[in-house]
Order: sequence, then C-alpha cells, then structure tokens
Amino acid sequence: MTLEKLLSFIQSRDWAIDFNFGLSQLSTVLLNMELGKIERPEIVSNSINVEGATSSNETSKHIKVLSLTGAMFTEDQACSYGIRSLTKELYKAYNDTNVLGILIEGNTGGGESTSGHLLNSAIKDKNKPVVIHAQMLASAGIMGTLNATEIVADGEAAQFGSIGSYISIDTNVAKWLAENIDDLYAEQSTNKNYEIREYLKGNKVPLQNYVNKNAQHFIDAVTPKLKGNDAVKQTTVSGGMFYAQDAKRRGLVDSIGGRNYAINRIIQHSKY
Repeated sequence: MTLEKLLSFIQSRDWAIDFNFGLSQLSTVLLNMELGKIERPEIVSNSINVEGATSSNETSKHIKVLSLTGAMFTEDQACSYGIRSLTKELYKAYNDTNVLGILIEGNTGGGESTSGHLLNSAIKDKNKPVVIHAQMLASAGIMGTLNATEIVADGEAAQFGSIGSYISIDTNVAKWLAENIDDLYAEQSTNKNYEIREYLKGNKVPLQNYVNKNAQHFIDAVTPKLKGNDAVKQTTVSGGMFYAQDAKRRGLVDSIGGRNYAINRIIQHSKY
C-alpha cells in the first residue's frame, strides 16, 4: 500500500479516535510497511481455569481472555484483526457453558466510529460477566465497552476519555473533485451525499452538523454512566483524557487494579 492510498483510506472514514494515539498508529503502520511486515496476527484468545468452578459434566470452568488493542477497525486489516472478528469470539464465549466470564484486555485509543458501535452492541448481548482491564480506552474504545460488567483501570497511569468524533478531509483532493468531477444526481436524490456535496461547494456547515450529531450520539450514550455535577460531566465529554483516579471519579472507570484483581472481579460477578 502506498502512502497516498493509506491516507485516502484514513480520510474516507468517520473516526472516533484520540489524535495522538492515531498518529502513533500511523507511524507504526508506516514503519511496518517499510520493513515489509504486513502479516495480520492471530486474534488473541486464551483461557484461565477457575479453581473450584465446574460445569454440570464436571468440566472445569474457565475465563475467556480476549484482546482489544491498537486502532479499532470494523473489518480485518492487513496488520490487525477487526472488531467483527472480536465480536465473533465474544459470541462463542457466550454460547460456551464452560466459560465463566470474559476478560478483555484493552489498550486502544479508538478507531472507526462503526467499530465502537459494533462492539457496544455485542457486549450489551452478554449473558455472563464481561470485565475490561485496560491501560488505555479512548474514543471508540469507550463507546465499545460502555456495556461491560465492570471496567478496571490497569494502574494509576491508565488513561481514559477522548469522547467525540471527527472527519479528516484532504483539501487538495476536495479541491480537485470540485474542479474536475461533475456528479449528476437524480432529481429525487436531493439529500444523497448532501453534506459532502455542500462541502465541495465551500459550505462546511452541513458536514460540521453531521460531525456534531455523531459526537452527540456518543455523548448521549456515555452520559448515564458519568458522575459529578453538570460542569464536571461537561468537561468529561469535551474530548479530554483522564488518568485512572480522575477517570474513576468521573464514572469512566469502575475500579483500579492489576490483572489478578480483574480476574477476581469476574469470579465475584459470576453465579457459579
């Protein structure tokens, strides 16, 4: 993939991602391209046996461990698996009577808006405890895990937030499209691609309104979890990142602890 194609890919999607995290991921992709490393790793999925917990056939019950790391994409990419693959693993665990609960180890600054909504829906469908143990959850990472049984910050330096969304547009491409491409829309299709059509005419307002609505959906979804007065809640959803204790005070995190603590929380939430 050339740099031009990579940038075109980035600019063709709605993002819910922390900007600094996004830059670091882009740097990683570019380095892997230079080194020729384009293999997609296998989805991280393993199990932890739970002592004393057995199913009706005396099979030892276990905790399923999944990974939510890097930039979030809905579909599998060349160097990473997508959220759709992760949700398939979730549903397998839901349907496995030997799985006591699910631990998702998180370290993501977000990604595609649609990936966050997809994960959100899958975790909402849970029929057993789903605990997130995270070093970082931002943007789509927050959206995707709102319905978790519990979110555990992996230590005081863990970070959470960056609630919001944006669209990145290459102004040179936009200018070229406006000057060289003549799209003829059906007379019945006055609202088809309305925002981008107006943007190409120099009117940013409809596209800005679209981004605002996308962000507001995010804010509306996270607000019921938030703590503090209205002023505190407003700062929480304004796009900032917060360290573990502050994130806990704001309602973005339920508890703080290491991996063993998160595992014990799953056991406590379960009904075996």
